Amino acid sequence: MKTVSIQKTNTTFFLPATDLLAIYQGVSKEETRYYLRGVYCEKVGKAYNLVSTDGHLLMKSELESGAHIGSDCFTQTTDSDSGFILSVDIMEKAFKAKSSRALWVYGDKDTGVLQIIDYDTTAPDEEHNRVGVCEFTMVDGNFPDYRRVMPLETHEFALACFNPALIAKFQKAGDILAKARGQRAMGAMSLNAGGDGNPMLIKLSGDDRFTGVIMPMRFR
Repeated sequence: MKTVSIQKTNTTFFLPATDLLAIYQGVSKEETRYYLRGVYCEKVGKAYNLVSTDGHLLMKSELESGAHIGSDCFTQTTDSDSGFILSVDIMEKAFKAKSSRALWVYGDKDTGVLQIIDYDTTAPDEEHNRVGVCEFTMVDGNFPDYRRVMPLETHEFALACFNPALIAKFQKAGDILAKARGQRAMGAMSLNAGGDGNPMLIKLSGDDRFTGVIMPMRFR
């Protein structure tokens, strides 16, 4: 089995595979909306987030310590954040590798190769086993300003209309995150309507770093 030394340089990125796979459940499958067909990997100050949306829902995960995105990876920059859109077509197959530790992904923009790493967090400077490899692309487009649709407040008994099929995507994301914690499946999900046609806020039990949003629809 090949071993890899993690080099956090300007051209590389290093992200937790579980979060990436969970957030990937929210990407768009529409060819015309190519800029939504990947996960937005962003740096805000010293923090890192993963975000996806298909225009009907939104998923976001605030990453744990150890994540890295090199400055040369950024394809868009604002006053508050910088990031790029990551697309990996064979992600679910690649992440079925057996591992006793948490899996991380290690990519280099210059090679276009994504390595799946059996990462020992207690020895970050050592070499780590590579359990999978695939190609990735950085989408040539700008990810929308997702913060504009994040609910500023919620109402406990507000009435709203939403597409129930979208809940299944959050359940799948929740199950992925729960299994990484050693649980068989996600425990519970809270849905808080914003009222007056505003988006619904989604939170998953056991994972404070995850935030979801579902856009409202007309009742017909």
